[in-house]
Amino acid sequence: MPYQREEMITASEVARYVYCQRAWWYDHEQIRAGRFKRHTRPKGRVGKGQITYNGEYAERLNRQLVSYDYGLTGRPDYVIDHDGLPVPVLRKIGRAPEAPFDSHVAQILAHCLLIETTLRVPPPYGIVRYNDRTFEVDYDPPAFDALMHLLNEIRAEKKHTSAPHRSHEIPRRCFGCGHQKTCQDSLIQV
Repeated sequence: MPYQREEMITASEVARYVYCQRAWWYDHEQIRAGRFKRHTRPKGRVGKGQITYNGEYAERLNRQLVSYDYGLTGRPDYVIDHDGLPVPVLRKIGRAPEAPFDSHVAQILAHCLLIETTLRVPPPYGIVRYNDRTFEVDYDPPAFDALMHLLNEIRAEKKHTSAPHRSHEIPRRCFGCGHQKTCQDSLIQV
């Protein structure tokens, strides 16, 4: 069943949901109520320091990628060529953790799916690049299944009218959250 434009989930929304479901829900409710719009870039403009793709598939990758079949949209920071196959790269600022954050893994898998549906060529993996370290994230059947489960979970959560519980136990996440003052589930007392 093809999804309509208004039913689309963005790759960054997938990452936000994995990072904190409650903060994602607050964002979703504000978008639904029209209190703020999703960030959009002017067409044809490349962000500062962003690299465009110049390979065989450049024409189809140098724009927002949309999959109506999976109801997903997004654009990797850039794409590299690995033996003729496109590999999406997600660039993150800051020092690398021991392993890539789950939210970053989910986001790069969403980019892999978008490249696969756009080009009909599955990337072998995606790359999460921090300032001091790079991780390769396999794009294989178990990763695809996990991403499908996550997308279905997000769609189900969008139908609920009450906020989900906080999905983490990390005070640092609450400290940097824009919903800290209104969240009754925050780990930081304001």
